[in-house]
Amino acid sequence: MEKVQEMTKSVTFILTQKASPKPPFYPPTVTIVSKSKVFDKQTKKERLAIYSASATSIWVDEIPYLKEEKNPRGDAIVFKNGMLTVSTANKNLLDFLRVCGKNEANSDTNLSDSVLFREINVEKKAKESYQNIRELDNARSFVSNTEERQLRAYAIAMAKDLGEVSMVQRMSEYELRLHLRHKAETNPRTFIENLKNELLSNKVVLIKAQYEDIIVLNEDENTLSWKNGGVFFSAPKGFNVIDYLADSATKTANGLKLVRDVQDQINDKNNLKPTTKKKEDIVLEDIKSSLGLDESDSAEFSVESLGITRFTMELIAKDVVEKNGVWCFYQDKKWKGVSALEADIIKNKEK
Repeated sequence: MEKVQEMTKSVTFILTQKASPKPPFYPPTVTIVSKSKVFDKQTKKERLAIYSASATSIWVDEIPYLKEEKNPRGDAIVFKNGMLTVSTANKNLLDFLRVCGKNEANSDTNLSDSVLFREINVEKKAKESYQNIRELDNARSFVSNTEERQLRAYAIAMAKDLGEVSMVQRMSEYELRLHLRHKAETNPRTFIENLKNELLSNKVVLIKAQYEDIIVLNEDENTLSWKNGGVFFSAPKGFNVIDYLADSATKTANGLKLVRDVQDQINDKNNLKPTTKKKEDIVLEDIKSSLGLDESDSAEFSVESLGITRFTMELIAKDVVEKNGVWCFYQDKKWKGVSALEADIIKNKEK
C-alpha cells in the first residue's frame, strides 16, 4: 500500500513596499538577494545567512563549499506579484526568510539590510480575530444582562465629566443600554478592562449605595453619611468625595474597609451574604449575575474566567458547554468559566 504523505503547511510572505492603488498592485517579479548579515541570538555572534537549496544549513560558516569563498552566492528568491508562498517542507528557504534582515520582524538582529518583506501570520491573525469576537460578546452580554440600577452605576462611574453623568441620570433603561452598548462595541477590550478596574469598581459600590438610599452624599460639606446614621467619610474641599473614597480604598486599609462596609449594607438590603472579597471582586458578582447563571449551579468564577484576562488552566475539564455567552465546565460540583479559545483547547485534550 502506498504510504500516505504527511500534509504540509504553507507560509506566505509579502513585500512591504506600498501597493499601487490600481492593478497590478506589485511588480510581476521582484528578486531579493539571498544572503544577509545578522546577529545570531543563539551563538551571540555576527553571522552570514544564505539561502542555498542544496545546503543543509542557512549559515555560511556551516556550509563547506561556501565558507571559504570571499563573496558566496545563494539561489534566487523571487516574489511574484508581491508575494512568496513557501512550503514548510522547504526548511532552508523558510529558515532564511525568517532570519534575514530583510524581514521586518528582525529589526533587533538586522545588521546590514533594508526591510523588504514581512510574514503573513494567518494563525496569529485568526487567533486575534477570534479573541476580539469573544471580547465583543462579553461586553455586549454585560450591557444586555446587568440589572438596570447596577448598570446605571457603572455608566456614571465611567462617565468622563459631569455633563455625561447628568445625561446618564436622565436616560431611560433602554437609552442607557444603547449608550453603553455603543461604548462596548467601539472598544470592547477597553470596556471589559474598565469593568475590572479597582477604582471604578469602588465607585460603582458607592454610587449604587446612593441609588438604594443606603448612603447620603452632602456636596456642600463634601461628606458621605449613612442614611440612618452619621458621617462616615469626608474629603478635602475641591475633591469629589466619591472619587476620593474610591481612590482611598485602592491605597489604604481604612478606605477599603469603608467600601466593604458599604457593600455589606447593600448585601444586607438585598438579602445577600456579607462580602469578604478582594476589591476587584466587588464588580465580579454583578458580571457573573448578568450572565444568568442559577444559584443552584454553585457558579465559581474569577475575573479571568469571563474573558477579561487569561484563566489559569490547572485542572482537567469535563463537558465544556456554553452558558449565556460564556464557556464553562462542571467540576467538583461547581461551574468554572473559560474563554471560548480555552474551551477548544480543553475539548482537544479530552479527545
